Amino acid sequence: MALQCPHCGRQYDVTLFEFQRSVLCVCGAALDLEVGHIICQAPRDSAALVARPDGQAGPITAATWDYITSRHIADDYDRYFQYNELFSYDTQVLDRWLPEPGRLIDLGCGTGRHVAHFAARGFDVTGVDLSDHMLATTRRKLAARQCGATLVQGDLTRIEDLGLGRFRTALCMFSTLGMIYGAGSRMAFLRAVRGLLEPDGLLAFHVHNRWHSLWYPEGRQYLRRALRACVARQPEAFQKDVDGYRGIHRMSLYVFSAREIRRVVTQAGFRVQEMVYLNQVRNGALRGLARGLRANGFLIACRVG
Repeated sequence: MALQCPHCGRQYDVTLFEFQRSVLCVCGAALDLEVGHIICQAPRDSAALVARPDGQAGPITAATWDYITSRHIADDYDRYFQYNELFSYDTQVLDRWLPEPGRLIDLGCGTGRHVAHFAARGFDVTGVDLSDHMLATTRRKLAARQCGATLVQGDLTRIEDLGLGRFRTALCMFSTLGMIYGAGSRMAFLRAVRGLLEPDGLLAFHVHNRWHSLWYPEGRQYLRRALRACVARQPEAFQKDVDGYRGIHRMSLYVFSAREIRRVVTQAGFRVQEMVYLNQVRNGALRGLARGLRANGFLIACRVG
């Protein structure tokens, strides 16, 4: 029996693993057989990910890089979000959208709540995240549930370089899309995801709603600044400053309107199948008038083509 490196495709006989838990692939990936799953640590050039010397931000800003690579963020992640009702509701929605097992990739999988859930349901799951600390937690969850998945340490903004093959479904949850800086970079990412999917494949993702900021004072201050920047045609006018979030200096996140996110996914080559407007506590769908202003974010399912 042979196992294939999910990064470069090279195959290894399982007898290589007889006296050690992992084998280093020639491409730099670590193949780990503990509890039957593979961890692929794809090599990365960290200098290409952070702010450039000219001061312009790359797809992953320096603050986002700090967030992703901080061990305390990963170690405390599940405790910090243990009462976040979105984390159970989005799983319910995904279960409805994905009734049958298939090949699934979770882009920005974090500590693996969806990786472990769908692996336990019988899906062939690949989880990708830049944080090796997050992937370590995911690995423990898979072991606890006695199921397997392919875990890849890699950069989402260069997902096409990872050689992961084709998938029926892609997930990009909890505003991971908004962590990519720059409209061009977000569009390139979505088009790269489209290239990963089979014909009529499904992309399911979550983003924050910028107009929800209307309902609290600090949010209205943000919107006033953002609208002035938009009128002045400044790039990334709706980048939201969350400086100090979980101890990360100059952290920020791009937030969308319902109209913008529909336009963006259409331009990326998708058609929106369903859009769930989240209620205030994010444990159900919002009903009634002016949902685009009131929603506390969106869950979106879209198809290729």
